[in-house]
Amino acid sequence: MSELRSVEEAPSEERTDEPGFTQIVGLTGIGLAVLGLIVVIANQYGPRVLSAGVGTLLVAVGLVGMFYHALRDGSLEVRRAYFWLGLGLLAAMGLTAAVGPFAGDRLAFLQAIVLPPALGFFGLVFASTALRHENDDWHVRIGLAALLIAGTVLAIGSVVLAILKPDTIIGPGMLYGLLGLGFAMAFLSRVDTADGPGYLVATALGVVGGIALLYALGRAIFPTILYEGPPALKNAFQEIDTWKVIARGAIVLLCLGAAAWAALNKNLPVWLRGGLALLGVGFAGVFVAASVNTLALEQPKPFLVPNGLLLGGLGLVYLTFALGIVSDSPLIALTRRELASYFYSPIAYIVLAGMAVLTWVGYWMFVDQVFAADPSTGLMPAMVEPILRDYLPGWLIGPLVVLLLVPALTMRVYSEEKRTGTMEVLLTAPVGEFTIAVSKLLGCWFFFMLTWIPMGLYLIAMRSEGGQPFDYRPLLSLYLAIAVSGLALISMGLFFSSLTKNQVIAAVLTFVGVLVLFMLPWLAGIKFLPGSLKEVVAALSHASYWLLWRGALSGQLPVRDLVLQASMAVFWFYLTVKSLEARKWM
Repeated sequence: MSELRSVEEAPSEERTDEPGFTQIVGLTGIGLAVLGLIVVIANQYGPRVLSAGVGTLLVAVGLVGMFYHALRDGSLEVRRAYFWLGLGLLAAMGLTAAVGPFAGDRLAFLQAIVLPPALGFFGLVFASTALRHENDDWHVRIGLAALLIAGTVLAIGSVVLAILKPDTIIGPGMLYGLLGLGFAMAFLSRVDTADGPGYLVATALGVVGGIALLYALGRAIFPTILYEGPPALKNAFQEIDTWKVIARGAIVLLCLGAAAWAALNKNLPVWLRGGLALLGVGFAGVFVAASVNTLALEQPKPFLVPNGLLLGGLGLVYLTFALGIVSDSPLIALTRRELASYFYSPIAYIVLAGMAVLTWVGYWMFVDQVFAADPSTGLMPAMVEPILRDYLPGWLIGPLVVLLLVPALTMRVYSEEKRTGTMEVLLTAPVGEFTIAVSKLLGCWFFFMLTWIPMGLYLIAMRSEGGQPFDYRPLLSLYLAIAVSGLALISMGLFFSSLTKNQVIAAVLTFVGVLVLFMLPWLAGIKFLPGSLKEVVAALSHASYWLLWRGALSGQLPVRDLVLQASMAVFWFYLTVKSLEARKWM
């Protein structure tokens, strides 16, 4: 028997622990953030070599580096450091928000609208990122409790405050509400949402959103119809208008039908069935009462623009995210799959970063134009409202970016599914072509709207620097115009994507289609066109999304053009559904 001999090995080589690329980025980010803070603070006591703007830029770049470090490095020391940094920023958010009302006018604006949401956002980023790597139960419980408490206070508090004091939703209310949604989603991403606390939190988020949406609708509609009373059903000759009576009756029947559907739907919880049934009956009762007698003696103050739109939009966002989490509907599941597919590839982050940079360039040029002094007098010229009519990200850079943004988002939606063979698998699932087309349209449109958020956030900085309020309502009109026209452009791009397996061909066709819509106003101005053709082109120019956006920033938002854009969306969507159905015969 051979003897087993132990082989003596030399000791392992000792090497010094050198920092890798991630650690270098993190340390550089920390240094830049600290340097930027020092520069910003020093400029409060007088001008310095580095301006406050440069300091703010250094802080932003440093925070990005720190976020990359927190995301990639899961070592114990790093994740705990960022974990407590995140909780510290959340505490600082609450402190600055509490002392804001006791400061001066401009400082109060900064502490109420700029500083607390910024602290809360970065606290959310660092705390939730550290929780991804955390495996200690105590730290996980503390982190989830902090996310849940912050999300509950911000989400519910912003809605309650908007109901009690409607003007708060214009500035801090909306920011705090969206930040509360971010905390809630960070909590829900770490827990099971099929049952237990996760399901309850998601349901509560939907209830808060539903309350906000219904309140905004009721507050905008009910005082007006109760004040107008029965005369609202008469024509100019003070005679009963048959069509107005029919329309009022249709609204009452619609409310009662919704109440009956909710009461008889056994798939809904009992409390939800009862609540929806009472709401439907209540809405119907208000319309019936307003048709019989005038119940409001004072003319109501306008609420729909902007308070009602913002509060209702915030409630709709809450409700949408809640349904996306708890609902088992095939449409919602496919929409969630389509939206998530963007973030599983680099395209989402490249597009978001590119849009942020391009809109920042437009914002910088706009601010330079607004605050430019007259060379002869050295004084800034008086600006006539709405000053946003010349907002470059909205009327020039945005429409040009759409030429590349829409093809980039839509070219792969159907073409990639066909090329990889997953389209056949999707079509054999127990869902119809209509459901598939709607889910892909909604997923692509949601991401399209997400890319336009920085355009509005930059104006908060202008309000801070200028120290004076300005008319922001054209921005709301612009977002409505972007939403409706974007739906039409996305629908067109999805139709071209459904025709071919080649993404390049789909992108080129979409680019040409968007370019034609963009150029229609210029084509109508060509002098050598025949008279009849020029009239046709002039009529078609109403389909130009560029004219719609420009008019929205000028304070004009024709309903006719919005209906036209919505009709174009329906037309392209119908062709997309037929293109999918045609595969059955191939």
